[in-house]
This record gives sequence, C-alpha cells and structure tokens, in this order.
Amino acid sequence: MRDIEKIKDIPIVSYLERKGIQVPARGNICASWRGDKNPSVSIDRTHNRWYDHGEGRGGSVLDLVMAVEGCTFSQAADILESGAYSIATFAPASRGDRKSAIVVDEVRFLQHPALLQYLNARGISSSLASIYCREIHYHPENKPERKYFAVGFQNRDGGWELRNPSWKGATSKHYTYIDNRGSHIAVFEGFCDMLAYLEMPESIFPKRAPENLVVLNSVALVRRFLCDLQAGRLGVISTASLYLDNDDAGRKASVKIGEALKEMGIKVLNDAKELLSSFGPDCKDINDALLCHQQQTHNWKQYSRL
Repeated sequence: MRDIEKIKDIPIVSYLERKGIQVPARGNICASWRGDKNPSVSIDRTHNRWYDHGEGRGGSVLDLVMAVEGCTFSQAADILESGAYSIATFAPASRGDRKSAIVVDEVRFLQHPALLQYLNARGISSSLASIYCREIHYHPENKPERKYFAVGFQNRDGGWELRNPSWKGATSKHYTYIDNRGSHIAVFEGFCDMLAYLEMPESIFPKRAPENLVVLNSVALVRRFLCDLQAGRLGVISTASLYLDNDDAGRKASVKIGEALKEMGIKVLNDAKELLSSFGPDCKDINDALLCHQQQTHNWKQYSRL
C-alpha cells in the first residue's frame, strides 16, 4: 500500500523544476500549464503548499500534479512515486495550523514610494488608490524577523488582498463589496481592475452612478458572491456589468455569473469580453485596457505636437 503522506512530503519545487518550471526564492510563478502568463501562483516552501490566485485553488503537491497533468489522484501519486524526488526535510503543517501564514503588523495610509510607483506603473493614480487601499506591513507567521509591505485591499471578511512588485497574496480569501446604495453592480476579478475601471474615462467605460462595486478577489468565490446576492445581503440589484478577465477562467466565471443573474431577474448590461477585444488580442483585463488607453493618449499628444 502506498504511503500518501510520504508522497505529499515530496517538495513542490522539486516537481516543478523537473517539469522545467523554475521557482524563484521570492515571488510567484506563472500557471503555464493553463496558458497563464501572469505570475499568479504562490509557492509556500515552508509548508509545501501552493495556491493559484487566478483559479482560486491550491493544496498539496498531489493537487498540483493533478492540475498540471490533468490526471486523477491515483495517477498523480504514480507520477510522483516514479520520479527521483527528494523527500521534504520539514514537518508538514498539521491541519489545525493551516490558517493564514501572514501576520499584519501595521495598517497605514498608502504612502510608500515603492508602492505608489508600482501602482503608477499599472496606470493607477495615488489619489484614487488612497481611497480604496492601505499600506500593509506584515511578516510570515513562522518568520517574524522578516518584514514586508504591500498595497492592501480589504475584503468582506476583514482580511487583506496584498500586492507589491514581486508578490501577490492574501491574509484570507473573500470577495469585497463596496455598497454605494445603487441598484447596479459592476463585478471585477481583482482590485487593480476595479481601480483601472474607475480611472477610465466615461467614453470608454460608462459608469452608472450610483453603482455598487464587487471585487471577487478570486473566481473561486463566485458561488459565495452569488449566494449572498440571491439572499438579498447585497441590497436590491436590478442590473449588472461584468468586467472579469478575458482568459479561460474569467470567461467561464462570466458565463456562470451571467446565467445566475438571469435566473434572479438581473439584467447584464455590459460584458468585458467585447470591450477588451477592442484594445487588441493581448488585452487580457481592464488594467491592460487602461494601460493601452494611456499609451494611445500619450502617442496622440506626441503626434499633435509635431
């Protein structure tokens, strides 16, 4: 009988590197197995766990093999048993220890130049970001001597989505709801997309003030959001706009949300797919669209001066 716990001790990094996927000491990797070009997968070397922020799933090395290879649990175990993998030298975390591995030390107003520069590089002004975001100083639970900081965006559970130039993560996962007392909701996948949408001129992305803003923070939270919406916890909603990413996960989530909204009698007025396609095939999300628009505006100004 195979020892599943022993197989789970095989380092995720060893498996990925044998697949030709290099894992940096810090920062995320791209989910190349599903065609994602953004570094959206976190690897926790200490606890030998992974989490895909794009799809909202993660787990042990067995879960990763199933995701990468598209195979069953038994097949994943066979793949790992057949490889010359070294066994992890750490003791895996017990189930009771698998809570947030991030400890928040301080919540400040957004002011660190590195974070403001990071947001500016994404086309987002500090004045807008300061309304919705905070500067979070934190440390890993098991390494209190290591201090980090990131842009923080609070979710409905009181936890924080965290972003900085080299890393993305969260203290806990839940969607965010910004209630502006409207009957229209605009749904986004990530908070940078929401900020990019608010930066966009009305001529490109028309706003319906007052409108409520929903940031899923992960497509895995679609069901939780829809349950709360159907239960009336988000107010009386009659119309919606869907601004999810133009990739496989985002399109599937948009279809699922659209079908559920139709059953609730909520009319979908806008879907990001057509709007994003107008910016070209490389435009994956609202943030890409904002950067493209800003570059086009800059080019036009330069041309007008000639």
